[in-house]
Amino acid sequence: MAGHTADNFWDKDAVVAAYSNLNNDLFRPNTNKILELAETLIHPKSGLHILDLASGTGNPAIGLAIAFPDSQIHASDLAPAMLQKLQSTAKELKITNLTSQIADAQDLSFASDCSYDAITFSLGVHFLPNKAKCLAECFRVLKPGGVLIASAVGPFDKTDGVRITKAVHDRLTPSAPWLDVNALGQEGAFIDLVTHAGFENPHLCTVSIPITGSMDQMKQMSIRGLLSTALAAEQQRRQKEGTDNSSGSIFQEAESLIEEVSEAYGVVQQDGSVHLANNEAIVLDATKPKA
Repeated sequence: MAGHTADNFWDKDAVVAAYSNLNNDLFRPNTNKILELAETLIHPKSGLHILDLASGTGNPAIGLAIAFPDSQIHASDLAPAMLQKLQSTAKELKITNLTSQIADAQDLSFASDCSYDAITFSLGVHFLPNKAKCLAECFRVLKPGGVLIASAVGPFDKTDGVRITKAVHDRLTPSAPWLDVNALGQEGAFIDLVTHAGFENPHLCTVSIPITGSMDQMKQMSIRGLLSTALAAEQQRRQKEGTDNSSGSIFQEAESLIEEVSEAYGVVQQDGSVHLANNEAIVLDATKPKA
């Protein structure tokens, strides 16, 4: 994942497992679109070096390795545990053209100028504190004519999961900063970002990502994701002030609120599962001008 240090929740075993399930199953439409664009836009099919940023547990890096068997796929992520899962999966699938390394998507100093034929970045750029720096680095390490394919969270009104999490945040930790993961979903924002970095011929499309899962998955997705920093800070504040003697109470409050808000949004089904029908990702492709 992007935008976090490796010693946080992204590097914990439980989160790796949960994220792997989300990325493999629930976010499959996004992964499929990136792979579709890669097979259409990246030529030739052999002898290439493709960099995948914020690879997590392996999507789309593993799919790229399968689609481009005669090229080298370079996966990267800040969390070692994520990359360990990726390598384990690659070994099970007998994939030999995939390497990985710990790296921050905002700092590609491990790579020399003009060293990659293509870069993919799945649902990670919206987490970054310095998106412009990341895009400048992508531009630097791509060869002239190289292709960038990246996806991000869509507009706020078209991402039910984020809307529910934001409502919980505003009620439980209103003074804590909120990470605006929908910023690139605003009209023109993603294209402006990449063109400012020097890319040309940007194209943008939307992908519907309906999510169906258990209420527990919904809670974990929110608490371990966008709410994690605010909840931890609030717990520390309460403990310091002596207003909370239970180390888990703030998280229990969050779980109860997630249930309440999910019910209010009408996404809870009769069997107790959660169906987030209104979820969009935006997928962009652009090229580095030829010399």
